[in-house]
Amino acid sequence: MKKWIIIFIPLFIGALSLAVYSNQNASRHQEDLTEERYLRMVAEQNLEKASSKISGLEEEITKFKNKSKSVEKLLEQTAATNTDLKAKLDKTSRLKEELEGKLKELEEKTVSEKLDNSALPQAGADKI
Repeated sequence: MKKWIIIFIPLFIGALSLAVYSNQNASRHQEDLTEERYLRMVAEQNLEKASSKISGLEEEITKFKNKSKSVEKLLEQTAATNTDLKAKLDKTSRLKEELEGKLKELEEKTVSEKLDNSALPQAGADKI
């Protein structure tokens, strides 16, 4: 029986040591698993936040594109208006030059007629 006790005690101590080691190892793995779960939850939350920010930025990009298109249309309209106004200004300038030329001709005619009219009576008065 002493033989069995001598064999049994080291086996019991060995089994107890193995149980304690396994328990510590399991606790460490459980902590690692808990930490990994926590990190995954944090990563998922960050991913959701990033996704919502991306969606918001995509909406802003769409708004900016629409505004850009509106501004381009307005610039095109302004350019067309400027072209029309320039054409009208050119036409008005030509008409002004024509009218000034005609006015000058009329002034010259009027001056020459006055000179002709004033020259005739004076010539007649000299002869008398």
